[in-house]
Amino acid sequence: MPFSSSFTPSRHGRFARSLVSIAAATCLTGAFAQSTPPVLDVGDGAIAPGSTQAINGGQAYQIQSAVQDAAGAASYAGAIAGAANTAANAAQQSANSANSIAGIALGVANTANNAAGNAQNAADLAQASANAAQGTANTALGSANAAAGAASAAQGTADSALSLANTANNAAFGAQQSANTANSIANAALGAANSAGSAANTA
Repeated sequence: MPFSSSFTPSRHGRFARSLVSIAAATCLTGAFAQSTPPVLDVGDGAIAPGSTQAINGGQAYQIQSAVQDAAGAASYAGAIAGAANTAANAAQQSANSANSIAGIALGVANTANNAAGNAQNAADLAQASANAAQGTANTALGSANAAAGAASAAQGTADSALSLANTANNAAFGAQQSANTANSIANAALGAANSAGSAANTA
């Protein structure tokens, strides 16, 4: 009959030792027990399936020794199986612990990865804002340069107008002087004419 999944190696060892112990007890107290009085000079009987021959004490001792050796081997095998089972359980616990630690590490890694992604998104937004601010600054600088150019041109125009005004002022001053000179001459001529008129009237 096949063993169930709960039939562990340690239970298998105990079951084997129990069977060997039963066989030893049967050999020592059952069919092979000595009669009273003992039968002497019994030859070796055939130990085989279907044999009806009697066996002697030497053969019974060999059977007893074999049974005891088998019991010892079964006990040793059971001990080894128990130790192996204990080691397997310890290894399973270690594997479970390692798996738990790996799960925790994976969770930490995922959290760090999410934080890195959020930081990257924030950096991208900051870079976009910086780019927009740089564009605005470039536009303002262009406007300032254009205004400076216009102011420089207006200054040049003003300088030219001032120069023309100075030239016109100088020309007006010269014309005023010429007019004053002409007026003096006219007054002198008028005086001479008046004097000539007076002289003519007298004569």
